[in-house]
Amino acid sequence: MVFQMKIRIRFKIGSIHVVAVSIMLVATIITLLIFTVSSLYSYVCVLKYAIGNIRKASAEIIITNTSLKFNMLRANIANKGPGAIHDLSKLDVIVFYYVNQSNSLKPVTYILHFNEDNTANGTWYVYRIVVGDIVLNYTEHPYLRPGEQAEIIALLPEEPASGSEGLVIVSTPEGSRAEHIFET
Repeated sequence: MVFQMKIRIRFKIGSIHVVAVSIMLVATIITLLIFTVSSLYSYVCVLKYAIGNIRKASAEIIITNTSLKFNMLRANIANKGPGAIHDLSKLDVIVFYYVNQSNSLKPVTYILHFNEDNTANGTWYVYRIVVGDIVLNYTEHPYLRPGEQAEIIALLPEEPASGSEGLVIVSTPEGSRAEHIFET
């Protein structure tokens, strides 16, 4: 009987070892799981930061000057941001101004469409692009890098009332927006 007790004792000691090894194995698995989740979270944070920086690297446009003659509005657009406008034809150009109607002023708003042919009212086109001392046209240089300027001409659908003011708004597909008041 003594011999059987020793076996039972050894079996109990062996069970304690199995339990201890099992606990260490579970702890190791939990530690690896926490490490994996932490690494994945770090990767997501880095990706989010990178995407945020890409968005910040978009163009920032300003309108530096406008002039109006009859229904032809000229506007100078400069890119002051770190990114480029990849296709100037994708700009949105919106105008708000007043027209004469039955001895009163009527406010009108138009979304102008890009037209390379530059002949139709209600459209706009790129007259020229200035890169340092070099002047280019749209077909040679359809984009606007940081520091470059473009002069656009908008052919308004109606002639503005003289002595009033209007507003031109230009925005990029990425969301940069500029506005400028013009006098009629």
